Amino acid sequence: MLVAALIISNTHHSNLELSVLFFLLGFFSGSQVLAYALVVEVNPPHVVVTAESQTSTLIMSAGAIFQPLFALVVEHYSTGTSPALAYQDAMWLLPLTLSLGLILSCFMKETRCNRIA
Repeated sequence: MLVAALIISNTHHSNLELSVLFFLLGFFSGSQVLAYALVVEVNPPHVVVTAESQTSTLIMSAGAIFQPLFALVVEHYSTGTSPALAYQDAMWLLPLTLSLGLILSCFMKETRCNRIA
């Protein structure tokens, strides 16, 4: 979340700074893989495959949902301002959704690598 805010808030990063920041963003955003393990642990064995397919569908459809949403935000903010500022405003969706994910993860049950279903 902090990395995304750093990328968005300052528009004068060097190429090296941006490379490091985007690497860190990708590194810390890789936690979506944990959803697959969690699905296996919290579902009964006879529905694990169905649950995994639903998880994959939700994770991959996020791109299909957020690309048009991003475009709507850019379009909304582009009236009366430069396209670069509108794009920068739309980028705030990233830390917003990361914050939402962090809050929701606090409600997940720790399984300690054991099946609970």
